[in-house]
Amino acid sequence: MRALRFFAALALQLTACSSQYKYGPEQSWDLDSISELKSKEFWFHDAQRTLYNKLSTPPNQYRAKNVIFFLGDGMSVPTVTAGRIFDGQLRGVVGERNRLEFEKFNYVGLSKTYCVNKQVADSACTASAYLSGIKANYLTIGVTADVELNDCKGSRLPQNRLSSIAAWALKGGKSAGLVTTTRVTHASPAGVYAHTSNRDFESDYDVTKLVKSGKLSRYRPATDRRRGGQATASGHGRWNH
Repeated sequence: MRALRFFAALALQLTACSSQYKYGPEQSWDLDSISELKSKEFWFHDAQRTLYNKLSTPPNQYRAKNVIFFLGDGMSVPTVTAGRIFDGQLRGVVGERNRLEFEKFNYVGLSKTYCVNKQVADSACTASAYLSGIKANYLTIGVTADVELNDCKGSRLPQNRLSSIAAWALKGGKSAGLVTTTRVTHASPAGVYAHTSNRDFESDYDVTKLVKSGKLSRYRPATDRRRGGQATASGHGRWNH
C-alpha cells in the first residue's frame, strides 16, 4: 500500500512538473547541442516531445493493400545499435541520439530469434520463422522441426512443409515476389519458396556431391507446382544450378 501511495505521488509530481514543458512538434531544439544535453529542461522537453508524437498518432485501422517485407540480414540489437551510432557520427551528430529511418516508424517491435535445436539462429531457420511463423531446426528452410539436417525424405512429406506469406498471397490470387542482393537460393530469400533439410542444397549438384561423399544415403529430385497468383524473383546471380 505504501508503494502504491509513493508511485501515485510521484506520478502527480511528474504531471505537475511536466506542465512546464508542454512542447509541441513545432518547437525546434538543437537535439545535438552539448550545452542543451547538459540541461535538465532539455530532457523534460525530449520526453514530452516523444510522448506528444506518440499520443497524437492515430491508430492505423486500415486494411493494407500491399505488404513489403524489408530484411537486413543479421539485424541483432547490438548490430542495429552500432549502425545507429556510426550513422550519426558520420553526419556529425551525437550517435547515441541518432535514429535510423525504420526506427522512426509509428509502430516498431522486436523479434526473438532462435532455432528449435540451437540457441543462436542462422538465416535458414529464422527465414522459416519470420515468413511462416513456425520455428524450425538449424540450417533447415521451410520445414518443421520434425525434419533433421539432411533429412531429404522428411522434407518431402507434406505435413512437414511450411507455407510462407508469399504462398498465402499466391493462393489468394495475389502476386508475390522477392528481390535480393544475394542469390535467390541463399538462405534468407529461399525462405520465401523453398523446403529443404539443408540450406546448402542450393542445386541438385550440391546434393549429388553430398551423396558421393557418403554423408547422404540417397536423393530424388522433387518438384513443387503451385496454382494461384504470379510469382517473380530477382537476385544477384539469380540462383545456383
